[in-house]
Amino acid sequence: MSAISKTSIPVQPPGPNSKRILTNFNEYLSTPRRTKALAVIVLLLSFVTELMPPILHGRLSAPPEIGDPFDYDAIAFSLWNGNGFSIDWDNPKVKTPYRENNASGEYDGVLGATGAAITSFRPPLFPIILAGTYKIFGRQFWPIRVINCTCIALSVVLGFLLVARYFGSIPALGCAALLLTSPEFRLYGRQMLTESSACFLIMLFAWSLILATDDRDPLWFLAAGGFFALAILDRTMFALWTPVLLVFLFVLLRITLGAWFSRENLKAILLIFLPVACLAGPWMIRNCLLFKKFQPLGTQGAIELPSGYSDKAYQDQGRWYECAPGGWYGEGNEQKWAALGSAAGLKWIKSNLSKLPILAFFKVRSEFWNWDIIDQMIRAFGLLGLMIWLNSNSKCALVIIGMVIASVMAVALTWSIGGRFLIPIYPLLMASSAVGLWTFLVVYIEVGTERVALLRQFQRYTSDK
Repeated sequence: MSAISKTSIPVQPPGPNSKRILTNFNEYLSTPRRTKALAVIVLLLSFVTELMPPILHGRLSAPPEIGDPFDYDAIAFSLWNGNGFSIDWDNPKVKTPYRENNASGEYDGVLGATGAAITSFRPPLFPIILAGTYKIFGRQFWPIRVINCTCIALSVVLGFLLVARYFGSIPALGCAALLLTSPEFRLYGRQMLTESSACFLIMLFAWSLILATDDRDPLWFLAAGGFFALAILDRTMFALWTPVLLVFLFVLLRITLGAWFSRENLKAILLIFLPVACLAGPWMIRNCLLFKKFQPLGTQGAIELPSGYSDKAYQDQGRWYECAPGGWYGEGNEQKWAALGSAAGLKWIKSNLSKLPILAFFKVRSEFWNWDIIDQMIRAFGLLGLMIWLNSNSKCALVIIGMVIASVMAVALTWSIGGRFLIPIYPLLMASSAVGLWTFLVVYIEVGTERVALLRQFQRYTSDK
């Protein structure tokens, strides 16, 4: 059996007269050569299935979708034209693609936007990548959609390889299938949003942590910190993961190195957070200097704090709602609305301390809970898969659990968007579900087959007697 699948079956092997159908076929497919071939197939299939819908519906080169992509496009346009990280809705050229594609009136809102100012409302990585595509291809929207589809495809492959590393190729294919048949996961990859790049960066972060604890190579700790820093620059919300990740990093290092606070432990933590300070630090310092106050993560959290903490937020059970005022883009408006939003949110928090635990529960339930019976079965298999993973490789399981709990805490502290914040950890969730489903099938089919064979042997023995 190959190293890839050496822990693939967490049950006792059947007896010599039974058929190990799934186990044998999994071992056959889990050689390094076949696993690599399957990974290439999964990559190509993921890319094609992600890219085809926008091509078939004529959306590949269309202007950005309504909502957040407008800001990313406007910031990228300013960067492309050498005007820094800013938004300028007063420049008619910014609105040209929207004006030319507004026959149905879907872009009336953005065409009516006004105001121009330096901003920190959006994190920088995605607008910088988008500006890079404008620099190379002109102001075309198909390159960023191709990049997003590529990120989703690579995320699926990384999920496939993670499961294949510990359980073999069949459950790994199950992980890929769960991802490629998930409407939520595939939806965001086709849009000009940060979900795709965030998912790819979190998978690289998870892989780096796993390899770092397996190999104890300082370069993997540095890589993990670099990917985490890029994830923060892609989606500011990941900064809220830091306290939870610190706890799980100490637990991981305790298992790996055998001590809680050794020199090696502290060195590993330093190696992870050094790239975070070097890559994300300048952006945080820039934000503080820009507004002359301690606001390292920008203004989005402050402006939209009432979305997570207000009477309406409590009434809507923590679901996000649009509380940022229209037309706030002008000079000085962003700072003003950040101060007003922050003051309103903090005032509600101080006046409703007893409601905070219930509100946090509402947010997490809204983000994670789906009444669809299939989704609930998949998540039940995910819990089983995590238990199996803890038994077979506790370090890898702790990485997954740590990121899930970090995501839960970030949602509890902010707001829910009906599952959208789960997209970056979807491959990890589906990897656990695939392992649980695989275990269930092996127990049901192979152990059941063994019991039937033993019963028949016993019946023949008693009839002979």
